[in-house]
Amino acid sequence: MKKVISAKGYLKEFDNQVMELGKGGATIAIMADALSVSIEQLEDWARARKSFKDALSVAMTSSRAFHERRLIESYTNKDSNSTLIQSLLKANFGDVYTNSAYQPVGTAGKGKKADLAEPIDFNEEIASLIRELRGDSAPSGSIRGKKAEQE
Repeated sequence: MKKVISAKGYLKEFDNQVMELGKGGATIAIMADALSVSIEQLEDWARARKSFKDALSVAMTSSRAFHERRLIESYTNKDSNSTLIQSLLKANFGDVYTNSAYQPVGTAGKGKKADLAEPIDFNEEIASLIRELRGDSAPSGSIRGKKAEQE
């Protein structure tokens, strides 16, 4: 059975609406709710309309950036819940955050080894940065600790 892709109900103004929602950190579910449609309908519009696909892509990038900024800001706020922010990022942008070993874009490709000698443990690096910002010393296992040892 072939899936029917429909742009029914789509309005050009939705492009700007989803981009604005993304700037405020809206998830795909919040965007769909704001437009009174299902997530599946948003996806159909993105397949049927290039302008909407581009707008939705920009919106999701803006939303991810919004939440990443909150996570960074949480490092200096002892009362914040960085674990909650990390969970939100993983839940809504899991394709990026499911693997704790970060490798910069372009360092590896299909059938190629990464340029990095060893992967970075994202969770440990975040914990290390938080300890450092709070005035605790960084453990020797972290990259910051390794850099300090080398100096």
